[in-house]
Amino acid sequence: VNVVSLLLDKVTPSTTDDAPLGWQVSDFVVTLSSFDDLSGVDSTYYNLDNAGWVNGSTVLVNVSGNHSLQYFSDDIALNVESKKTIIVLLDKLMPLTLSDAPLGWQSSDFVVTLLPSDDLLVVNYTSFNLDNAGWVNGTVVMVNVSGNHSLEYFSVDNAGNVESVNVVSLLLDKVTPSTTDDFDVEQAAVWRNTTQSITLLPVCGLSGCNWTKYCIGQACNVENGIDYNTSVYLGEGTSYFRYASQSNAGIIQDAITRIFKVNY
Repeated sequence: VNVVSLLLDKVTPSTTDDAPLGWQVSDFVVTLSSFDDLSGVDSTYYNLDNAGWVNGSTVLVNVSGNHSLQYFSDDIALNVESKKTIIVLLDKLMPLTLSDAPLGWQSSDFVVTLLPSDDLLVVNYTSFNLDNAGWVNGTVVMVNVSGNHSLEYFSVDNAGNVESVNVVSLLLDKVTPSTTDDFDVEQAAVWRNTTQSITLLPVCGLSGCNWTKYCIGQACNVENGIDYNTSVYLGEGTSYFRYASQSNAGIIQDAITRIFKVNY
């Protein structure tokens, strides 16, 4: 009696993957697991982003992007599995948030707009913290109180990448300068018989003084006048001494006029 084994395998192998769902934020490996219950698996092949077919069962994904992964297996009986295609997603890039915060001191209320972007995904949310008052989700920041303000902000994308916190200073000074002098107003109409002097005390609030100027003349323009550095002396005759200050925020004080009368 002769005995012979007859082997028939018409069933294709079956290959599965453990690819994670959704966007990932760090490098990962996809493992391909193949099974054939008759002749046995011969080889497994994969093709990542059409870079070419590779014999193997582990696929490293380490470049940010929306990747296409194809794979299949064959068995010893030469049955070839139909190709499968999956999408694997990796985003290691943080969002980038810019702002239109103005430079230097401002003299009126203003709004700072935060401008988030992400190379791969839509930004999930943007948060800001003005003067440590607490984090708020949003992209519009109102600044309406005079002061030197600190604005922190960052964004998060839909993959969960968190941007490093950005910090910017916001400067607002709405106060008009109030420079004063040592002129004796009660003696304004009195004629003096000696040279007179006037000393100014520049006061310009939070931003400080950009300039303090004076001019001599009943209708002179102080803004085109002389920079004040020290006491000014006035001689014989009637002198109209006018002065004002401008803050670093650009606010100019209304000119003040002092009248000196000197007759030697």
